[in-house]
Amino acid sequence: MAKNYLYEKFQIEEYMVNFLNSVLSTQWDGETKEIVFLGDSLIRDYDLNRFFPDIKSKLFNCGVSGITTEGLFYIIKQGVIRHNPKTVVMLVGTNDMSEYYNKRDEEIIFNIARVITELKIILKKVNIVLISILPCDEARYGKDAIGGGGRENSRIIEINKTLKEFENHFKDLTYVDVFKDLSDKSGNLINSYTHDGIHLTLKGYEKLTSALKPIIQKLLKKDED
Repeated sequence: MAKNYLYEKFQIEEYMVNFLNSVLSTQWDGETKEIVFLGDSLIRDYDLNRFFPDIKSKLFNCGVSGITTEGLFYIIKQGVIRHNPKTVVMLVGTNDMSEYYNKRDEEIIFNIARVITELKIILKKVNIVLISILPCDEARYGKDAIGGGGRENSRIIEINKTLKEFENHFKDLTYVDVFKDLSDKSGNLINSYTHDGIHLTLKGYEKLTSALKPIIQKLLKKDED
């Protein structure tokens, strides 16, 4: 496929295709996957087996490096819906804010809502766990960073405020605010939680997991009742 076609129609770059193929071609291991983690490289790099060892057989990672909120919409049928999960954990949005994509806040919010709506229409009783967009280190990924980056933590905070309101509009949606847990007093991603200013270290994923685990355990128990 031509690069322009992939980008213009699906907001998907050619370098993402290998990640997409690995997601779409994954075969079941014979056990039910109750929870799908959906998002960009922050999900792709999330070692679910390591952080959720007791329930690892119930989890599926549908993370695609570099994907945007718009691109995510086009992979949910094969990446998520075909697995018929009871819960979808979502983390996406930071790539939209990069200088390369430069999406408006309204577009990011709309696209996330569209993905959730599609999931809710097809997977009637699915639970959604929506993780806030994470902070970045603006010195390395901010709009004034050397080499560019485009992200602003002040923008992320405002978008997250709207994402939190989704709890009032979507049934069975839980919003998880980890922005504060991962940011320093200046609002930047804490240095020990990142290896490059945007992606998480093991310590960063430990912090994220500590916020998610109680919610996931509660949802698993709810589904068993």
